[in-house]
Amino acid sequence: MLVLLFAGLFAALLVACSTIQQPPTPAATIGPTSIDSYDGSWQGNGHAQDGSEVAINFNVKSNVVTSFLFTYTGPNGLRCTSLRFDEIALESHPKILDQEFSASVDSSLSIQGTFESNDSVSGTLSFFETNQALRYGCAANMAVQWTATKQQPITSAQVADPMSSATV
Repeated sequence: MLVLLFAGLFAALLVACSTIQQPPTPAATIGPTSIDSYDGSWQGNGHAQDGSEVAINFNVKSNVVTSFLFTYTGPNGLRCTSLRFDEIALESHPKILDQEFSASVDSSLSIQGTFESNDSVSGTLSFFETNQALRYGCAANMAVQWTATKQQPITSAQVADPMSSATV
């Protein structure tokens, strides 16, 4: 009987002190970013070859640049805003492939952007704007190097009480 008791205690001690083989936990892997990781509003600026500043704003949805707007100072000091893709067929909007997008609208406009991360992008913008009836005073011929960052979405709380963060 003592032998059986000793054998039972010995077996219990072996089980308690042994290491149970756990399956290894796979290491976290860094894979490709999700297809919609660039979705949102982007803002930035750039400088033309003559030092002029150009403001850049664009939107991305489902890896497609859905609007691109740039604002610059025309030769007479007028603020000029140019190009939205609103009038361009949706299938012609620039698609983001391999972290890049590009578009050309005839020979007067060329846009290129490369995403360095999910919240940072840089690129080039070249445009030739002529004086037209609705664009008089905005004639320009610029080559722009630009950078932009992804903007944080506005929350419903910010919209409901815009003064909540105001200081007196």
